[in-house]
Amino acid sequence: MQGFPAHLGTGSLVSDRMIVTAAHVVDFGQPRRSMGGYWILNPSRFFAIRAKNGDFDLGLEWVTHIAVPAQKPILGSPNDIAILRMQTPASGTFEMLEPVPFNELGPHDLLVAGYPKHWDEAKADGNRIKVGDGPGGINPAVPHELVYKIDTFHGQSGGPVFVRGGTSAFIGIHVNEAQGLHNTGLRFTDENLGWARDVIHRLDQLGS
Repeated sequence: MQGFPAHLGTGSLVSDRMIVTAAHVVDFGQPRRSMGGYWILNPSRFFAIRAKNGDFDLGLEWVTHIAVPAQKPILGSPNDIAILRMQTPASGTFEMLEPVPFNELGPHDLLVAGYPKHWDEAKADGNRIKVGDGPGGINPAVPHELVYKIDTFHGQSGGPVFVRGGTSAFIGIHVNEAQGLHNTGLRFTDENLGWARDVIHRLDQLGS
């Protein structure tokens, strides 16, 4: 996601128009209106760059709506999640938001992807996407939190977290980076996914 004049963070398409990301990436206290259970933020000057595997030739799309939970999102909190609606639908297939059975004991082989604000920091052989993998799992003291030993960078917040298995599964979004330290993500739960699916349904009713 981009906003004039800066790169803000990373998100994932979960339908042809909807992006899931971290709320702290897009919520700066801008004007908003209540829609019952969530706020719609002023999307002025926000846009999404469609990107895949580091290639930035898939077009730029204006964001028409930004939805965040009614309770003010705080970095790393259970409600640090946002849904963005793009002006123009994308083509392709998408990882839908569904609960994933996840053994709390771990550790698991996790993967985090995203677009760093400072591309040179990624050291990704000229590819602008930064992908890291390492051990991680659920924080037993904070069930909504994923913790993992994966170096990440500023600008990757909101990017997808996957658990590797027979098929990689989309289990959460990255929310906090710290090079060489334990990073954290927001785990998808029945509660936050229920909120997200409700918002997506409501925004879909807006039509084109």
